Amino acid sequence: MPRRSADSRVNLASNELIHPDVTALHRRMLEGLSWDELRTYPVLDRPVQAVATLFGCDETEVSLAPGSDSGIRLLLRVTASRFKGRLLIQAPNYTAWWTAQEAQGWTIREVFSPDRTAEGSLAALDAEIVTAKPSLVVMSWPNGPAGFTPDLSAVRAFATRCAMHGHLLVIDACYAGFTADPRTVAQLAGDACVVLLSWSKLFGLAGGRVAALFSSPRLIDEVRALEAERQLSAPTLHAVARTGLVYREFARIWRALAAERERWNASLLELGWRTLPSGGNFIPMIAPDPDVADRAEALASASGYRIRNLSMVRGCGPLLRVSVACGPIADRALHALHQALRGAIAYHGGPNSPGHRPAAGASHNAGLIDGRTS
Repeated sequence: MPRRSADSRVNLASNELIHPDVTALHRRMLEGLSWDELRTYPVLDRPVQAVATLFGCDETEVSLAPGSDSGIRLLLRVTASRFKGRLLIQAPNYTAWWTAQEAQGWTIREVFSPDRTAEGSLAALDAEIVTAKPSLVVMSWPNGPAGFTPDLSAVRAFATRCAMHGHLLVIDACYAGFTADPRTVAQLAGDACVVLLSWSKLFGLAGGRVAALFSSPRLIDEVRALEAERQLSAPTLHAVARTGLVYREFARIWRALAAERERWNASLLELGWRTLPSGGNFIPMIAPDPDVADRAEALASASGYRIRNLSMVRGCGPLLRVSVACGPIADRALHALHQALRGAIAYHGGPNSPGHRPAAGASHNAGLIDGRTS
C-alpha cells in the first residue's frame, strides 16, 4: 500500500470536518499542552476519565484506540474465539472490516439491503440474525458509504434482538453527530453492544488518530489488555481530555454541516442527479454508469477537488460520494462539483442520457444496485 502523500487538492473525498471554526476549537483543545507532556510518556487516566464523564459511562466501560480502524482490529482480535470467526456485516461498509478479517481469519457474511433503503438494510440484518449462529454483527450508523440512517429507536430495538440471539452488535457511529447527539448513541453500549466513536469525523482530529470504544467492563478489559491505548500520543490525549470543553461548539458545527448537506443535496437534485438520503457529512450521488463516475471524478480533480468514486465497492453501483463543507469554501466547492457533473454528463451524451434524470416521483434510491450481483 502506498504511503499517504501531500495533496494540494481540496479533500472532499474523506469526510473530514470542513468548517471555518474547527481550527479555533482545536487551539482550545490543545491549550496548556506543556513541554513536559512531550518529554515524558503519556498518562491515560485523565483523558479516559474525561471521556467517561462526557459520555455518561464508567471508566471501565470505555477504551481509547489510535483511530477507528485500530478499534476494528482490536474488536476482531478479542472476539475471534468467542464467535469462531463469524462476522455478519451490513454492506456496504468500511473497508477496514475486510482488510482486518483477511489478516485475522474471519469469515464474512455480507448483508445487503434488498430494496436499497435504510429500512431495508436493517430489516435484512434482522432476518439474518434469527438464523445465524452467534456472530459479531456489524453496522455503521449512519452508514458509510451509503448514508443509511434508520431511526435510532429501531437500532436500539435491533440491538436487543441481537442479544436475544447470542450476537454481539458493533455500531460504528463515527458520523452520528450529523444526525443525533453521539452521547445518545453511546448509551446503547453494554454487554451485547459495542459503540465505536471517532474523533477524526466528529471533532476534526483526523491527524490525531483517536477513537473510543464503549461496551461492557469485561470486553473493555480484554481490549485494554492489548495495550493499544499506550500507542496514543500526549498531544492527542491532551486534546481528548479537553473535548468536553468544546463539545457544544462542535455540536453546532455538526448541525451546520447537516443543514449544508441538505442545501447541496437540493442543488444536485435540481441539476438532475439522483442522490441517496444520507445522515453523514457527505452525499452519495448515483451516476448513470461507471464511465460517468470516472469522468466526474477526473474533472473534479482537474478543478482542484478530490471526490470519492465508489463504483467498484460491492453494493454501491456507479456511485460518487462528496464531503460537505461549510464556510467560504462551500460555494466554490459546490460550483466546481456542478461543473464536473455537467461535464461528465455532456461527455456521456447529454443531460437526457438514460438513467440520468429520475422520473417524476421516482425514489432517490433507484440507482443503487444490489451488491449480490455487482
